[in-house]
Amino acid sequence: AVIGAWGMCACEEMPNPIGSILDRYRSSDLRVLTWNVEGINGGTLPFRPATMTELELAPFIRVLKAIDADVIVFNEIGSDDDVKALPEWLHDHVRSGIWQVHQGIDTGDRTVIASYYPMNMLATNTDPPAWTGRGVTMALIDCPDSCWSTDLYLLGVHLKCCEDPGDEEDRQESADAI
Repeated sequence: AVIGAWGMCACEEMPNPIGSILDRYRSSDLRVLTWNVEGINGGTLPFRPATMTELELAPFIRVLKAIDADVIVFNEIGSDDDVKALPEWLHDHVRSGIWQVHQGIDTGDRTVIASYYPMNMLATNTDPPAWTGRGVTMALIDCPDSCWSTDLYLLGVHLKCCEDPGDEEDRQESADAI
């Protein structure tokens, strides 16, 4: 009901012709992507080009350009260097412009929000808190007023995986917190 009430973007009256499943219905549509990057390149993300060749970087760049997301929630980023390099990497390889990054809880398993639009009301966990190993990374995405009368408050969360003792409780704790 909330999403339905948000309505269509006011920027365009007529939809663009759709050429493929990845094309935007309207050029002003807000596109959000979530991507679990754990395990890429032996645990090192492609956001530091010195760790990967151009040939190795090409598939990541191709996917991100094709999806053309305005906001990306990256899950399981472990390195401060990766988080610091992310805005410039997105600018250079995905879409030129100023990308903002909210790095979430500083753990080896953090959830990071990258946005092409400004962000505010940043938080790294709910109250009461979600499972502290990851938390809930939150930001208000300031959608362009010329298109949207309402902004998007995004909660980025990556539930604990696997079947180790306590994993189900950690997942439930995070779900309850949301």
